This record gives sequence, C-alpha cells and structure tokens, in this order.
Amino acid sequence: MALPIIDDAFRVTDKEAVAMSRYLVLNDGLFLGSSSACNLVACIRLAKKMGWKEGQRLVTILYAFGIDVLLFIHLSLTLFMTDAILELGITLK
Repeated sequence: MALPIIDDAFRVTDKEAVAMSRYLVLNDGLFLGSSSACNLVACIRLAKKMGWKEGQRLVTILYAFGIDVLLFIHLSLTLFMTDAILELGITLK
C-alpha cells in the first residue's frame, strides 16, 4: 500500500459533496460527479488548513463528469425495467 506517501486525508460527507456539486453547476457551469465534488471540498479544507492567502494557487484534477453518472443511472434503470418487464411476461420489440 502507498500509505507512507500520504500526508493527509479529509473525510467528506455526501451532504457536502451534493452541496458542492450544486454550487458548481449554479455558479461555475460545471456538471461534475461526486468524486470531483469531494475532491474540491478537500481542496478547500486544505487551503484553509494551510492558511493560504489570495493569489496563491492550489491545483487539482477533476475527472468525473456528471454526465457519466447520469448515463450510469440511465443504464441501470433501463436494465432494471427490462428485467421487470420480462418477469411480467411482456415481450419487448
């Protein structure tokens, strides 16, 4: 495991991640997934913890787009509904 190279970690709640996701959509036009929202919450905490001042930079990578999450949910629901319909004996065309 890579634990010896990790300096710090932050626990982020679902509520915080959802709040960050909504903030990013409404204020920055960024539709990101929950992992990216958690990443940004942790970055804000790190900046506060380190006492960073205006003008200093903190760089992170946001990979997961919200559309990926929507596609996953859509696919999951489609498969679930297809299975439910087939269990009822209805033939799909």
